[in-house]
Amino acid sequence: MRFEVGDRVRVSESHKWFAGAVGRVAEPPEAAQEIAGDDEPWGNWRRVVQGRYGPIAFYWIEFDEPRDDGSGDGPYSAAEIEAEMLIKVTRSEFDRFP
Repeated sequence: MRFEVGDRVRVSESHKWFAGAVGRVAEPPEAAQEIAGDDEPWGNWRRVVQGRYGPIAFYWIEFDEPRDDGSGDGPYSAAEIEAEMLIKVTRSEFDRFP
């Protein structure tokens, strides 16, 4: 699934670090763009990285509430998350996730 800036998403419960986090797709900050470098750059709010078994799409997500990453680091207000771990928040869920 492809996402656009402003789309409301929830991170899958099977995600290693940010399970259940809710937020919005956003443009990554300049620092994140610089870290990505020229080999696998951000194309606006999405980037594709070559994984072991093929390309992996990532989106920049700004969380509604800062989240720890499970290793004691954080809390983080945003992160890049694999597209396959994102679930679009449906209209019926908007009341639960403002």
